[in-house]
Amino acid sequence: MSKTLGIRLDEETEELLDSLSETMNMKKSRLMKQAFHEWALIKQQIQTENKILCDRILLAQLFQIIPDENISEIAETVSEHIISIIKIRQIERNLEESIETFLNNYTTFSSLQRSGWFQNIDYTIDEDGKISIYGIHSLNHQYSKYASELISKILLKKFNYIQKEKRTTDNSIILEFIKAKE
Repeated sequence: MSKTLGIRLDEETEELLDSLSETMNMKKSRLMKQAFHEWALIKQQIQTENKILCDRILLAQLFQIIPDENISEIAETVSEHIISIIKIRQIERNLEESIETFLNNYTTFSSLQRSGWFQNIDYTIDEDGKISIYGIHSLNHQYSKYASELISKILLKKFNYIQKEKRTTDNSIILEFIKAKE
């Protein structure tokens, strides 16, 4: 069953809603419904998964003051946390996660549509099993170093892939991995 709800908007919000509605080719009511559901999902994730929201500018400033030697330590701690979450989900679902499933989940989670760490992040796996991960973000070089360290640690610990090549800039990462010899 559906109900009608009226709301008051200031002029600036109404103009923004009109603009977004036109740009996205979506009715205003549908756009507002979708925005509410996305907000509620984010709010729920923050509360249930022990997360916080952080402005990009603040996050960039925090990464800027982290010394290089501490980037690896932070990535190590976060990698252990992520691997634990993966293991718990595997137990709950009685599944073993493949490298493809992990990379798909990781790139989706890190994208603008979810956590927003990267404006664009994706991966490829070639016929020899070499993995390439590439992404663009708007933070800084320290974040690029952190992101590449984090991904490298997870792929090594969880899937036994070693980093073959790493290129980081102020706003991008390009990483290549190969399966380690057993």
